Amino acid sequence: MIKILLSSENGSNNQTPIISIVGLGGMGKTTLFAKLVYNDNMLEEYFELKAWVYVSESFDVVGLTKEILKTFNSSAEGESNLNLLQLQLQQTLTGKKYLLVLDDIWNGNEESWEQLLLPFKHGSSESKIIVTTRDKEITYVLKSTKLFNLQQLNKSVCWSLFVTHAFDGKNLDEYPHLEQIGKKIVAKCGGLPLGVKTLGQLLRRKFSQYDWMKILETDIWRLSDGDNNINPVLRLSYHNLPSNQKRCFA
Repeated sequence: MIKILLSSENGSNNQTPIISIVGLGGMGKTTLFAKLVYNDNMLEEYFELKAWVYVSESFDVVGLTKEILKTFNSSAEGESNLNLLQLQLQQTLTGKKYLLVLDDIWNGNEESWEQLLLPFKHGSSESKIIVTTRDKEITYVLKSTKLFNLQQLNKSVCWSLFVTHAFDGKNLDEYPHLEQIGKKIVAKCGGLPLGVKTLGQLLRRKFSQYDWMKILETDIWRLSDGDNNINPVLRLSYHNLPSNQKRCFA
């Protein structure tokens, strides 16, 4: 991805190249790909302007434009006229090599996106936009130049990740009674690194069979939000399902 960002490849129709990262909630789109890439030293020197904006479910062109301006260190306080905001953004970006990350996109309204992205055509041709989303259809709406479609981790990698967090440097061979239970716990995570990591951390320094069986037999949804960060990730996915699919989870 860094190689792509440092390339001089241009988008089509004078559009800034858009690199899309697609994957289920908890796959590490933001944590692993976008943040590690965004903070890379080579990009720090390459781009004149950088901005990271969390989009999520709400999509308000005016609000998002103001947030982008603010993150580019250009104040837009008190302004609510979209034309004036976009003119200000255009002036901020004109001739500049910028990197913009739009994190966790849910809205696929093509007209709204076309409107939002208008000022970005005025930046340097070497500018780039990264977007993260759970919905592959959005990548077509955005006319993405490159697509990273993240797949779930395989069993052996999941187990290795779980062991790292649950045993925290201890020797796994000393706890043979927990290995079989642990592999069943990991299987429930469906290859999602966030789930594996969080459950591993829940069980860290808990080496009784009772504690592990309790986690194995507990529905992940019933774990309190204070104990883990899986629920918010899953809940957002659930709320954005079509109504006929929500019934499958009743």
